[in-house]
Amino acid sequence: MELNLTLPQGNFILKNSAEKEDFVIAAAGGRKPELSWFKKAVCGRKIYCADRGIEICFDAGFKPEMLCGDADSAAPAYLQKAKDEKIKALLFNPAKDDTDLQLLLNNLPLKSNLLITGIWGGRFDHLYSNVFSLCSYKRRTNKDKTKSLPRFLLPLQSYLNRNEKNMIVCIAEKPSVARDIADVLGAKTKKDGYIEGNGYQVTWTFGHLCTLKEPHEYTPSWKAWSLSSLPMIPPRFGIKLISDPGIEKQFRIIEGLMQNADEIINCGDAGQEGELIQRWVMQKAGAHCPVKRLWISSLTEEAIREGFSKLKDQKEFQPLYEAGLSRAIGYWA
Repeated sequence: MELNLTLPQGNFILKNSAEKEDFVIAAAGGRKPELSWFKKAVCGRKIYCADRGIEICFDAGFKPEMLCGDADSAAPAYLQKAKDEKIKALLFNPAKDDTDLQLLLNNLPLKSNLLITGIWGGRFDHLYSNVFSLCSYKRRTNKDKTKSLPRFLLPLQSYLNRNEKNMIVCIAEKPSVARDIADVLGAKTKKDGYIEGNGYQVTWTFGHLCTLKEPHEYTPSWKAWSLSSLPMIPPRFGIKLISDPGIEKQFRIIEGLMQNADEIINCGDAGQEGELIQRWVMQKAGAHCPVKRLWISSLTEEAIREGFSKLKDQKEFQPLYEAGLSRAIGYWA
């Protein structure tokens, strides 16, 4: 299957196969392709990673040429591995305006055709910025008008291989709550980190999986306290995974489920903190599908069934999330 996406400054080729194309790989941090496909696509090509794109690279057993971005999305274990293997890294302040892929395109030490993975599945504004930044890359790398423009291969594979049956992901705040919800929904098959069945995948957090970044992760000079550094208020607050192997493993499971979900149901505790916990996880996982909110104060079968019959749009709880976020920032400050 192949499609041509016509945009200003040239054509972008969307298809499944890259076997006969002369490309290098630019791995972005959106929806991850399947490992088997990625391994076949790499086929000896050089790989350049934009932040979380380094995860698919390492998972597939490859060593990238460069890591570029603000390092706020990739799991700490992957970033540490990049450091241990002395991979060239161009790191930027999280308050940057460009997406990680834009930064990568601006700093690629080559003028070449690119096969880009992970451009889909994240925030729409990021996708929009990424696609149109490719036009800028074409202009920047081809000032000599007699040369042909570089081509971009944006693989559709991660979409075409999806199961046609809709899958709804429910995320609860603790395993015991997830089990109660799964029983009511008819999800009986226990998997690693979630329970599946009847069109649902019910997963859980362990309370907070994410937290606000530490001061020195915004500005190195804030690592040591001094009166001259006050007030320590970053231009924009960012979140990170809590550094714990169990938390990191569970988050990767949640992330994989959410990246392929048709709908997410936020089953967090009914309150400010419960809303904040789940919102941060969904943000970190790059959830892009519609989200509904389960709002119940009891875990009886009757209460759960009634709650699922009266699901609300998550947008209705935006003020609650903002109140929780404001409180978290207040504690941080």
